[in-house]
Amino acid sequence: MEISKLMKGKEPDTRTTCTLTEDGNDSLTCLMDEFGITQKKIFAVVFDQPSTVETVLEFAKKTIDAPEQRQFRKSLVIGKKDLKALNEISKSQRISRDLLIESTIRFLSILLKNDKESRIKKHRQALDSLNELWGRMEDLEKEFAELLPEDDPILERYGKVVVVLMNLVHEIEAEISTGVSIDPEGM
Repeated sequence: MEISKLMKGKEPDTRTTCTLTEDGNDSLTCLMDEFGITQKKIFAVVFDQPSTVETVLEFAKKTIDAPEQRQFRKSLVIGKKDLKALNEISKSQRISRDLLIESTIRFLSILLKNDKESRIKKHRQALDSLNELWGRMEDLEKEFAELLPEDDPILERYGKVVVVLMNLVHEIEAEISTGVSIDPEGM
């Protein structure tokens, strides 16, 4: 699935009503609050890719459809073509629309959470390496201070490199502790 598609495209929208379980409602809240994805984009990204639709269908078929557990009534914004696809898939696969909607929401939430966890795990490893580098850079800074005069341009430029590295380390630490993504343009 191309996660970049979450941020592109315009399509006429409509509303549909469904009921969600607590897990489905929590997943919807997570997608919107934690990942900043609109309701419309949730369905657009899934129904735009046949392989993803198949995966959601497999997920839905493994889920027990218990209408009595659906406690949250929601009115969702969805693209017209996605609503049409949703209705057609629901009818052809004999899966309730509410279950298909919930499965779509929960699947995307799980996918993005796993992607985020994987990224943070890799960033922890990168942080360990940067901390090792940081220690070496402090030693190098002391060597430069002894070797070069105070107004040497190497010291000034090296100081800027140290600040950039320090800022990156702080951003990685913040991402790990709070989940805030690192700004690729940051310095």
